[in-house]
Amino acid sequence: MLRKTIKDSQNSLRISNLFIKIGILVTIALLVLVYLLSYQAYLSLTLFAFLFFLSLIPVAIVITSEAHLLNPLLVFSIYYYILIVSILTSVGRIKIEKLVEGSIVVLLSYIFFVLGFLMFINKRLLSKSVLGEMNYIDMPIAVSKVVMFVFFLIGLSNYIFVLYKTVNLRFWEYYLNLGFYGRNLKEIFGLSTLGYLFLHPAIYIAIYAYVKQKLNRYIFYMLFFVYAIIILSLAKITYFALQIIIFITLLFALKNDLAITFKRIFLLLLFVILVLSLFLYRMVADIARVKRLDVGEIFLSVLDIDSLYFLFFEKSNLPNINIIVFIMDHWGKEIDYLKGMSLVNIISGFMPADIRTFLVHNFSVSWIIKNQWFTHQSGGAIPPTIIGELFANFGYFGVFVMFFLGIITANIFNWVFKNLSYPKLIFYTYFLWKFVFLMAKGEFSRISDINMLISIVAVATLKSLNQLRFCRNNREKNFQSNLKEA
Repeated sequence: MLRKTIKDSQNSLRISNLFIKIGILVTIALLVLVYLLSYQAYLSLTLFAFLFFLSLIPVAIVITSEAHLLNPLLVFSIYYYILIVSILTSVGRIKIEKLVEGSIVVLLSYIFFVLGFLMFINKRLLSKSVLGEMNYIDMPIAVSKVVMFVFFLIGLSNYIFVLYKTVNLRFWEYYLNLGFYGRNLKEIFGLSTLGYLFLHPAIYIAIYAYVKQKLNRYIFYMLFFVYAIIILSLAKITYFALQIIIFITLLFALKNDLAITFKRIFLLLLFVILVLSLFLYRMVADIARVKRLDVGEIFLSVLDIDSLYFLFFEKSNLPNINIIVFIMDHWGKEIDYLKGMSLVNIISGFMPADIRTFLVHNFSVSWIIKNQWFTHQSGGAIPPTIIGELFANFGYFGVFVMFFLGIITANIFNWVFKNLSYPKLIFYTYFLWKFVFLMAKGEFSRISDINMLISIVAVATLKSLNQLRFCRNNREKNFQSNLKEA
């Protein structure tokens, strides 16, 4: 165990050093490029880059010794760095004064989150070795497997019905036009995907049974494949990617195998390429269907810098500085600050449809932005980033609120892993990837997820059944013991 821990620490150190070196080289290259484009921008962004790397010092300390899949600071930083990329790619597209102002807000928000987290995190619990020694809960395997297969059958039946009603079971046709079918199931075809909700607790029970060696490996792989295909059919690529990551995180956590290795980083990069390819294909296939053009022709037309910048950053498909600068320009001037009202959307995901719609239409920053200024733009609401949402609520004071988010994240981690159970682990994994990871893009409404709630209730119920059986057996043993003594 000690040798394995030392080896993991050495791997973490090498990986952290590699990331820091790559980060420095990429930043130097980008600064040289910016210098060639604009000397004024070069001066401003050189200062920003210097301050940003200073802010990485506490992160590097934590990552060097605690690089694992459940480290919230590591997960938070991964996606947040794309904001830095968007800042550098926005030179010449946004006025330099506004870009620098927005960049400072991004930097300070990051620093405050890190400080709040480091002040309250329990370093002993954050350690990989302690996580590996924790005792995960037990569930009644036989009953759990029955529940798992019933839930899978419900979800699969719903999926087959959807395929039948949309493409007459022509599987390939559905996925060749994924964007059209996936996003119009309710509006055009009048179909429900309510049965898909049962797939999430089913796959999490399957993970548990597989790790406990109570589920055949090939059946487990087949269930995962079916799960992934059905989730992809909704045509929500970010949703699909996060559900797969949650699956992988839970699997590795239950196997006590949390270390980050070069092999896993390589596989992660391949997964990112797959997700980006799916995203581009969905968009290109939609355009080709509407304009009746060849998919390859459309695909080549979007592979230029301006098109990709518009697609990923200006349309807010990735974290971007544009929307933060926009919110700083308009909130408090053209529209009043929300004074915390948008935070009620934390519970919107658990509410009935009518209440959820009311909360979103009145208090969602992304909805307000879309309907106040971008009604002409196709697509859904525009994600404001957590930084943008805090600014829309509190102005510049929102930057300091990131400190409290760091504290909250640390305390949630401490609470979950001080006395770990599978329901808590499911909650934490959703919180980690659906909220902490997405802070750089999403908003507070991401915290409430009906899939998470249903999964926790299902797993907690199974755990309770096992606890009741355990208590009953203990009572019977005590009764028999008392009879013998009498």
